[in-house]
Amino acid sequence: MQKTNDNHDLSKLDATLLLAEQLEVMIDEVPELKDAHIEEMLRIVPEKRALMRGTLNERDVVFRMHLGSSNQTATREWQEYQRIWPFMCEGAYTVCEPILFLSEYNLLILQAIDGTSFLRVLRKSNHDEKSTHLETAARWLKHYMSVSEHDEQTTHRRWIKRARDIHEAKTLARFKPVKDCILNELERLARYFDERTWRTAICHGDFHSNNLIHRETTLVGFDIGRSGRSPIYRDMARFLSHLALRDNNTPDVQYLGVSQTGFSTFCRVFDLDQDEREIALPIMIGCDALLRPETLGQTTQSTTKSEAFCQALLKDLSQIRT
Repeated sequence: MQKTNDNHDLSKLDATLLLAEQLEVMIDEVPELKDAHIEEMLRIVPEKRALMRGTLNERDVVFRMHLGSSNQTATREWQEYQRIWPFMCEGAYTVCEPILFLSEYNLLILQAIDGTSFLRVLRKSNHDEKSTHLETAARWLKHYMSVSEHDEQTTHRRWIKRARDIHEAKTLARFKPVKDCILNELERLARYFDERTWRTAICHGDFHSNNLIHRETTLVGFDIGRSGRSPIYRDMARFLSHLALRDNNTPDVQYLGVSQTGFSTFCRVFDLDQDEREIALPIMIGCDALLRPETLGQTTQSTTKSEAFCQALLKDLSQIRT
């Protein structure tokens, strides 16, 4: 296992050195970057993306480069920032300001935001504080979706099929029995939602507490490259599942493996009806569990949390009767 970690570290080092060379050439060749300075590598995921902090024209910025991906990925993210920025440029719920896009380099330059990771805020909060913060997150998401929301024919069976395909291809052996049962429960619930409509919107696509920055009076979202029209419950499910697997303070009361308080808060803020609460959102929480399989590189603690989450999710799914 140590050898695998070493190889991973070398891969990141190689990618960092190669990226540094590319950036030097880019700054020399691109007129728009003549006053750009890279000061810190924030994160690099080889063949996926790199995040760097620095300045452009003496303004604090983040350089976000898509690596090893088609130009369409970077272009789609830039277009989404352009779409949502006029609506979320001020007030309590905002996104990072898009500053410059160099399509030939798959490079986005965004406003740098100083603040605290929302996950860290939640981890340090007591019960009452956490309830308030969860409502803030739900209201950020509602604000983001509100300009594009409308009803469409349900596509829940398509989401379940996608989850089944990922599950059959990538689920680890130790998780297969419980996830087989989760899949069976999703297919059981699906028939209650056939020939119906549900609410859709242009969703964030990867909405969780690590993609939010908390400031004194503002919650700022970023990393919207996976945005697209989806059922509104997709982002709620992602947020709740992500928090359940990463919050060190397990909530006193859980439902479907996630915080009961969080679940109820999203239901209230979005004014979900009974079918949305009892079928749509549970189905999407189940799909999220199958769409994001565990990996061999996870820590023992992370694997244990995942197992507990899946078992709790299965238990409550099996008790839903409608």
